Amino acid sequence: MEASAEIPACRVFPNPVAVGGQVNVELSESVLTVFRLFDAQGRAVRVEQIEGSARLRLGDLPAGVYNYSVESAAFMRFGVLVVR
Repeated sequence: MEASAEIPACRVFPNPVAVGGQVNVELSESVLTVFRLFDAQGRAVRVEQIEGSARLRLGDLPAGVYNYSVESAAFMRFGVLVVR
């Protein structure tokens, strides 16, 4: 049986983040991922394809609580992001 590859560490910060600010998505390895940010109704309000770590501007996103996912071919991470 083959050993499975180690899943990269993933961090999304700062949290909370200011309205109009930017959020950092930091991965321990440079892998192709998709970052999705969902509003309270479950609609994707931001979808960004990134490789490795990235800084994403939130633009005109209003204050609130959002769910996010970070997905690659090998892993999925989920969390909550507060914009205030």
